[in-house]
Amino acid sequence: MFDAEIIAAVVAVLGTLLGGATSTDVAVRIIGQLLKGKKQKELEESAEVPEAIVIAGEAGALSSQNQVNFQISHNHLLRRLAETTIQQKRNQITGRILMFSSTVLTATQIIIGTVMTTELIKNLLSPTLVGIMGIAVIVSSSINQKFSPGVGAQIAFQKADLFKALIRDAENKVVILLTETNPDQDDPKPVNELTTKFSTEVRKIEAITKKNSKP
Repeated sequence: MFDAEIIAAVVAVLGTLLGGATSTDVAVRIIGQLLKGKKQKELEESAEVPEAIVIAGEAGALSSQNQVNFQISHNHLLRRLAETTIQQKRNQITGRILMFSSTVLTATQIIIGTVMTTELIKNLLSPTLVGIMGIAVIVSSSINQKFSPGVGAQIAFQKADLFKALIRDAENKVVILLTETNPDQDDPKPVNELTTKFSTEVRKIEAITKKNSKP
């Protein structure tokens, strides 16, 4: 209503200054063009998205992508932990088997060696049995010297203990990472760094052999 009154007044003034109906029509057309331009500008301004909303949208998309990347990295680390846990259990079982084998071979050598060196017991046995026992001593001694199951058991137990300690340390770091360092879980970089360090330590443990094992 207010705009209509202003328009009427402006048209009247222009008509008076220009004189005649034709001048009034020209004034009306001029006013109409001005109003049309004004409305167009208002529509354009109303259609503009505030810069803050645009920035917030971009930040939200970036955060969402980071969370996806974080989940991928986190899942990869969990797989590495699971694989290492299997290795730890496998070394533990291997160590027990090798230790049992070493004990059996050592006991065989001691028992048969004692029998073979005792003349009284040796005379009570048949020559065939004595020969078999002698072969058993030689075989068990050769196995011990060649394969050293006792040393292999120690290495397997050492690896199992190192894997166990490494897994516990990594699990503690994951908890700290999820609760303190990166609670929003939107930055995959710390997880990737932890996975890289973890994998490096795993390779070091895997490389332990009889030559470089700790006494």
